[in-house]
Amino acid sequence: MPSEWTAGTVERPARALRWGGLAVLAVNAALVVALAVAGSVVARPGGPRYLVLALAGLAAYAGAVVAVTVTGEAWVREGRRTGVVVGVITGVMWLLNLLIETFAGLSGVPSLAATAPLLLGGFALWGVAGAIGRRRTGSLGAGLLAAVVAAMTCVSITLVLGFTLPFLALTRLAQNIDGSPEYLGSGWHDLPAFAIANTLDAGFTHLLVAPVVAVITGAVGAGIAGAVVGGGGRPGGGRPEG
Repeated sequence: MPSEWTAGTVERPARALRWGGLAVLAVNAALVVALAVAGSVVARPGGPRYLVLALAGLAAYAGAVVAVTVTGEAWVREGRRTGVVVGVITGVMWLLNLLIETFAGLSGVPSLAATAPLLLGGFALWGVAGAIGRRRTGSLGAGLLAAVVAAMTCVSITLVLGFTLPFLALTRLAQNIDGSPEYLGSGWHDLPAFAIANTLDAGFTHLLVAPVVAVITGAVGAGIAGAVVGGGGRPGGGRPEG
């Protein structure tokens, strides 16, 4: 039976995901540029790299959004659908984590107790996304894709707040890093400006590290799911018929 999909055709949900994802990334990019201007980041020692790296990370995510929404293969549809749902859930968890880190004024064990479940819980749920993708399709590729999409969605959502905070609570952010080794070794003498640069640097780090963690946790989750259902899935393939 001929498939209703042809090469280059984008289903309606995928189109909505594409433009929604690109819109969020565009908002983040606009915030990055606005932060760099507000803090005169580019004019400071080593400043241009904070701007360039953050924008490069967002551009890479935009490319990934386009790449994952141009195919209608069943395993890709399942991977991105599961990934977006888990990504929104973990994004809310990470937003709470960011608010606690910024405003709760906790340190040591209390800080760890309050934030670790939200941060590490996100990692664990990316693994769950991998398991769901693998279980529903029999495809390792779907599991890994689900985990990576979840991570990218989570980070993209979190960064909207992260890049907005300097406009709302710059004094608080500056207080949080005052006397830190990063600031003392930066050669900068403007603490609020360095707080902005630090925010951009943290954003790039999250953009870079999250997909790597997702591949690891997704592989574990998909591997467990494959073992439970007896394997049989193929990377990039669907559930075997019969």
